[in-house]
Amino acid sequence: MSDLRSSKWKFTVALALLCFGFAQLAISSEETPPAKSPDLDTLLRDAKSKSSKSRVEAIKKLALEKSERAIQAIVTGLEDDDENVRFIASYALSDLETVAIPSLKKLMADGKPEVRGLVVQTLARMKDPARLTPLILAMLDTNEKVAISAHKALTAESEPTVKPLEPLLEVIAKGDVVARRSAAMMLSDCKDPRTVEPLLKMLQNDVPEVRPYVANAFTRIKDGKAVEPLVAALKDKDGLMRSQAALALGTQADPQAVEPLLALLKDSEPDVRRSTVLALGKIRDPRAFKPLIPFLQDEQVETRIEAIWAVAVLGETEAFDALLPILKSGNHREREEVAAAIGLCRDPRAVKPLVATLKERDIMVVCRAVEGLGYLKDKQAVLPLLDTQLWKRIPETDGLLAGTIRTALLQICSDSMEPLLAATTSPEASVRAHAIWALNSLDGDRQIDRIVEAVKDPDPIVRIEAAGILAYKKGVKDFEALTNLLKDPIPRVRQQAARSLGERAEEKRVERLIETLQDRESVVRSAAADALGRTKDKRAIPPLVAMLKETDPEVAYSVKQSLQSLGYDLNQNR
Repeated sequence: MSDLRSSKWKFTVALALLCFGFAQLAISSEETPPAKSPDLDTLLRDAKSKSSKSRVEAIKKLALEKSERAIQAIVTGLEDDDENVRFIASYALSDLETVAIPSLKKLMADGKPEVRGLVVQTLARMKDPARLTPLILAMLDTNEKVAISAHKALTAESEPTVKPLEPLLEVIAKGDVVARRSAAMMLSDCKDPRTVEPLLKMLQNDVPEVRPYVANAFTRIKDGKAVEPLVAALKDKDGLMRSQAALALGTQADPQAVEPLLALLKDSEPDVRRSTVLALGKIRDPRAFKPLIPFLQDEQVETRIEAIWAVAVLGETEAFDALLPILKSGNHREREEVAAAIGLCRDPRAVKPLVATLKERDIMVVCRAVEGLGYLKDKQAVLPLLDTQLWKRIPETDGLLAGTIRTALLQICSDSMEPLLAATTSPEASVRAHAIWALNSLDGDRQIDRIVEAVKDPDPIVRIEAAGILAYKKGVKDFEALTNLLKDPIPRVRQQAARSLGERAEEKRVERLIETLQDRESVVRSAAADALGRTKDKRAIPPLVAMLKETDPEVAYSVKQSLQSLGYDLNQNR
């Protein structure tokens, strides 16, 4: 009996344990509900936590809320004792842009200097134009570091933005010398005709430390009212003022400034003379030509450079005669500048020396000579610019010379493309190829027809060039020409044709590329496989899968890469 009771007891315990296990399994198998994100009130409490880590995390999440209460809590983070909290709050507010600006303005008025400095940094990272007003007014800040930080933020932009006029006028009225100088220079960014009058008042009445900066603003603002006061400023006792006034008169380009500027060429300060030479070159008045010739030999190299360009634009035959000796025997810097500037003389005699310069070793001098031939716009320069020996100077990784040649050819052929069209029939294959390349930059049906014709050229380098260009065309005729190159006898031509087809939009390109997967040359099969991946067309998957057993490593790699880009799982083929 005791054994029976013992057995029953053991069975009962085992059954209970089994039932408990099933219950636990059922509970664990239920889907765990997702954790709820903290509500706004919780985040606001966390933003005041004693733990700086909790405050940082709370600010990150509050930035997603974009409500007024959330923004205010983040703004408060700018005054936090912990540097990390302040850092996160600043970047969060920068990302919030427009909605954060009102709160930042308020803090700019009420906060401590270190907080105001952080507000300036926050505003500086924003893109919204509304940030500009508080940034400009920050130049009036009583704390010098904050004011300087605002100035740096406003002047550090790679491209000046349009500035609001009213806050700049307030800075001019209330600011110290440094603030007024900054505001004067920024007024030219307002793109507002109302800036002229306040600038003229400053030019005539402000302190000597500010007036040169006002004159500098007129190098970007053209207004006839500025000419007379700027001419008067040419007699200022301060050299910087005379220099800036001369530069500003160059922008005004008023003939009545020529005689006063010619008198300033005798100034005792080299920088004033350099600015005057530059200004006279901008005005382009013939009266300045002969007085500027001596400055080609000035003691200051920068003045000589300005004189080169001024002389080039002011004279023709006489300018060429004055500049040619410098092209032949000047120092490196002067020869670079003359090689380009001499083309502005528009003297046909410049073609021969510039073409001779194309053979020099110094690639920068060569580039400037090409630039000069472009300015010259003489059709005689077309064939020298397409010459094989010049193109051998162009490394595949350096497009500087190639781009300069393209620009020059476009300038020369802007009125007539006949010289380029004629070059496509040159007996030299490389010249034909380069001409086809240059034609691609011009618009028109005749250019396209000639490029299409080039796919039948007897030389493969011309056909390869044409195939590369046809990648980015959209016509039926050029598509057919490109697909015909898939049957070219030269593998490199077929390879380029396959690559180019991958860039086209026609549906038929997929069928042609699939056929090319059977090409006898591995480089062509690899190009076709790679191009199919770029089409993003699912029809390419089966033929590419069939090629997974390809033995050539380059082809195999292209096949796998394309299948992955098409969304195919390579593991399912194992």
